[in-house]
Amino acid sequence: MREQDLFERRKHPRYEHYAEITLRQAVTGPHLTGNLRDISFEGCLIQVDAPIKLRLSDVIELKVRSSPSAVRLMGFVRHTSEDGSIAGLEFFRIGERDSHNLNDFLSALAARPDSKPILADA
Repeated sequence: MREQDLFERRKHPRYEHYAEITLRQAVTGPHLTGNLRDISFEGCLIQVDAPIKLRLSDVIELKVRSSPSAVRLMGFVRHTSEDGSIAGLEFFRIGERDSHNLNDFLSALAARPDSKPILADA
């Protein structure tokens, strides 16, 4: 498969970016810390520090703290590692301000000289 074909499988480019995040399950759970591993306009990959097990369809609220303007996002867990410490989220209900902040954040990532979109899974 050509490299260009792999990029075209995603609607929005996904960028590798390690940043500290705060998150909580089901919006009412305790605030926890973790790390962002990659992000796009539609979702992200996170790793949690606490010994919690993220499950498919859990609702997660997260805040990316490394962006100039904090980005607060809601997402459904779409896939997890076996131990539940790593999860792929699909964003939903992004407010206008957070959508703008996320777009600015992704634009800044894309503009970095060392930045390259991550290939979709083959």
